[in-house]
Amino acid sequence: MEAAVDDMPALPGQTFRLPTAATYDRLTPWQRRAMVGAIVAVHVAAFWALLQVREVREAVAEVAPVFVSLVTAATPPKVTPPPPPPPPPARFEKVTLSASELFGFDSATLHMPQPKLDDIAAALQADPSITDVDITGYTDRLGSPKYNQKLSERRANAVRDYLIGKGVAANRLKAYGKGEKNPVVTDCHQKKRKELIECLAPNRRVEVEPITIERRVQ
Repeated sequence: MEAAVDDMPALPGQTFRLPTAATYDRLTPWQRRAMVGAIVAVHVAAFWALLQVREVREAVAEVAPVFVSLVTAATPPKVTPPPPPPPPPARFEKVTLSASELFGFDSATLHMPQPKLDDIAAALQADPSITDVDITGYTDRLGSPKYNQKLSERRANAVRDYLIGKGVAANRLKAYGKGEKNPVVTDCHQKKRKELIECLAPNRRVEVEPITIERRVQ
């Protein structure tokens, strides 16, 4: 039986078969030298091929970072838009709200609409720190002092009830009646009662204490 044949690596993807002992014995010295030279040449070529593969790998490893940096440099940077400018600071102005509502003769009924009282109600709801708002009712000089005192109180409470109906807490409002005190007009001396009642109209009133608030300016 022939000796085993050894497989030796040659070029990548190839296998070089060594001759058997019987075949080698039949070769002449010149053929043997040629065979040895061929074997050596094949191994040198394989070794050279391996060196080239290694050099290619090293070259790629050296070039890769440069390639990546070139690609990164060529990519435009992401532009972040600037933040919007801040809104201008709010401006406020101080506003004093007051109301003086007139009533018909011998009446405690409010006339509608009441825009001034609506503004006061909105201001009080916006600022809970405003408390103890005085509401004072008055009458003209016609009638008895006792009757006029009660009528002035009814007028003050009519305004207070209106503000409460608009959402203002009752404990923030104080209603008072002062009868015919502190008249606005004093020179009414008409002989006819109807004309005298018309002249005294400014005295039949309710005054809401002035309140000062800060209102935003648009």
